[in-house]
Amino acid sequence: MGLTKPSAPANRFTARAITFHDFNIQLRSTARYHQRWLSFVSLDPVTALTDVVTLLCALSFVIFGVYSLALWIFGSVRTGMSAFYLLIAAALIHLAVSVCNVALVYDHYMGIRLLGHTGWTIFYYVFVCIQPIESLLAAVGLTMLVIWITRRV
Repeated sequence: MGLTKPSAPANRFTARAITFHDFNIQLRSTARYHQRWLSFVSLDPVTALTDVVTLLCALSFVIFGVYSLALWIFGSVRTGMSAFYLLIAAALIHLAVSVCNVALVYDHYMGIRLLGHTGWTIFYYVFVCIQPIESLLAAVGLTMLVIWITRRV
């Protein structure tokens, strides 16, 4: 008798699509006998759980967005440099994204209820794809500022 190899790999969980059996659904005891299918579905309204720390972090993005917008407007008025226009555009995009972020943290399902599944899908891709554009605008504007500062020294 020697050691035998296990017949299954160590990870016995296979990748599979999520089915309705995977969700923890609250049972309803008020379903009538002939309507047993009602006992498998919760009829209570769905409410999103709001984590206070996550909501405060999302609100901090809005505060920092307002601050940077005011800072770049001040810099633009004082110097008239074109780099500040890029930074103002980046700050406006950041502010819009951060306000959407707060709304989605507060109510996760708001987008689907307001836009439907197709509209939510489009919004989600725009929401994700606009963030690198904002970062690119900020990086170009900040690079222009660094070049201007280093030439003046």
